[in-house]
Amino acid sequence: EGIEIECIVAFADVRGFRNWGLNNKPQKVQELIFGIENVLQKHFARPYFPELFIKGVGDGFMVVLEKDRYEHAVSELKKKDSFVSLGFAADFIMSCYDCGNELIPILKEERLEIGFGVEIGKLNNVLVLGRWDYLGPAINDASKYQNKASNSMIFSMNCFSKMKIKSPELQKEIQDKEIEKTSGKNKKKVVVKELKLKKIT
Repeated sequence: EGIEIECIVAFADVRGFRNWGLNNKPQKVQELIFGIENVLQKHFARPYFPELFIKGVGDGFMVVLEKDRYEHAVSELKKKDSFVSLGFAADFIMSCYDCGNELIPILKEERLEIGFGVEIGKLNNVLVLGRWDYLGPAINDASKYQNKASNSMIFSMNCFSKMKIKSPELQKEIQDKEIEKTSGKNKKKVVVKELKLKKIT
């Protein structure tokens, strides 16, 4: 049966990938995809991210972490050593941040960019065509946020309030950003948070 679970979700989109893919040989496209996958595995294959859900979506990818699984993994790690976690939202967002920063120079060589959208909320974990997947408003919102991000990460005020970032330097880098959010035929302006990825000169 499908169940409802508290999750954090990241939607990432590689800007310009579609046209780039049409103008390059399949071998080069595959090489870039493998490169992106390697970076994803490096930054998300961590002991406190058990059974992380990652899937390709168009010219990007989606990552989902269940809060209960994360908290159980952290409690087990703390029994074994002096492991210190940043917290559910902060650990996940910092992994996205590290992942994005490593991808920037790889994508820049091909004149591509990346944008991340992150949101927290209840998701339905359901079977879709024989495979477990996640559905819910938080995914839709994360997808909308990434459309407004360019070599940056955008997340909601709700998500930001749960991050509990202690680094003053990083806190200064997170800025307010006003975006237009669409829901059906309705449009409204909302204030979100944006964290720029490192600039490569």
